[in-house]
Amino acid sequence: MHEHDHQHEAHAPITDAQELTYYEKRVYAIQSLLVEKGVITADEVRRAVEDMDARTPALGAKVVARAWVDPAFKACLLADAKAAVAELGIDIGSLSTLVAIENTERVHNVVVCTLCSC
Repeated sequence: MHEHDHQHEAHAPITDAQELTYYEKRVYAIQSLLVEKGVITADEVRRAVEDMDARTPALGAKVVARAWVDPAFKACLLADAKAAVAELGIDIGSLSTLVAIENTERVHNVVVCTLCSC
């Protein structure tokens, strides 16, 4: 406990006892079986989740910002994007190809999401 000159009202602990969804239960069941059978370890699961959580649009912004201020990095990025992002500590894993393209006076590139109807 801590000491100070006021009282705290007693209350029930705050919990988030939200029921897991069908798919969440399924994921945990499959994960438990894979760990139990020795296919993967709990630590491998933790590292994979941390890796996925670390992949954010901020990584792309970091690459672009560096290319804006560092001509040598920009040249490397356009020549070998996978090696260039590795210089920044970004591991793209098993992604076989990563290509960086540049807008010019004559060509303006547009990125279109093909995974959904956005």
